[in-house]
Amino acid sequence: MNTNWVGRPTVRLKEVDSTNETVKRYASQGAENGTLIVAERQTAGKGRRGRSWESGNGENLLMSLLLRPSFAADKASMLTIVTAMAVCRGLERIRDEIRKQKNGCREQEACLPAVRIKWPNDVLLGTRKVCGILTELMLDGEGGYYVVIGVGVNVNTRYFPGELEEKAASLCREWGRSVDREAVMERIWQEFEAVYGQFLADGDLSVLREEYENCLVNRGQRVHVCRPGAEFDGIAGGIDARGRLSVSSEDGEEILVDAGEVSVRGIYGYV
Repeated sequence: MNTNWVGRPTVRLKEVDSTNETVKRYASQGAENGTLIVAERQTAGKGRRGRSWESGNGENLLMSLLLRPSFAADKASMLTIVTAMAVCRGLERIRDEIRKQKNGCREQEACLPAVRIKWPNDVLLGTRKVCGILTELMLDGEGGYYVVIGVGVNVNTRYFPGELEEKAASLCREWGRSVDREAVMERIWQEFEAVYGQFLADGDLSVLREEYENCLVNRGQRVHVCRPGAEFDGIAGGIDARGRLSVSSEDGEEILVDAGEVSVRGIYGYV
């Protein structure tokens, strides 16, 4: 890839249990910052909140990045939003390239649904999920830590089983053509280097915040907040410098949500 440090080295594997678990094994053997694992298939892929993420051979992007940051571990949770922004930017670049090539469509925006983010890190095309991100902080046994960032992008899947048919999207299905997986991978990690560099310079999401909010499908929408010991409805706003979502409850209180899951009414069938 035409990147500065991400994917140096890149390890490509035919089949793994999980790209995140594979990165952990490489990390325990001393793998360096920027090591990228890419698999054609995973048999026990992990999603957020213990969900599974599976994919058939040769259709999608299944990849995980090893980071060995020098900043305090309590900032690592913000890397989820950093990665979502990078994916959003990268997919928008691919979308723009396709739009320039696409003919015979009067409504370009309608033909090629824009890339959006459902807080904190689901990447959508329209109202369907096209990319999942799982960030894990791991202790290294020597008083330090490392971070594993897993990214799964539905690129050329044409059919989804069962209920996923109504919830999942792929670049191919939504944009009407097969998409080069190598190009998608390169764009995402090029943008990650840029967004991550800004995050390192600022120490938080303060400068990146406005751009993220402009991509946020939750903003201004009615949401149902589910978290341990508390559920409530409200209107989602933007994020603060640490990536917490501001929600105005029905009694007018502004609550910063940093745990649990926010469900957006109308997005992939949530009530």
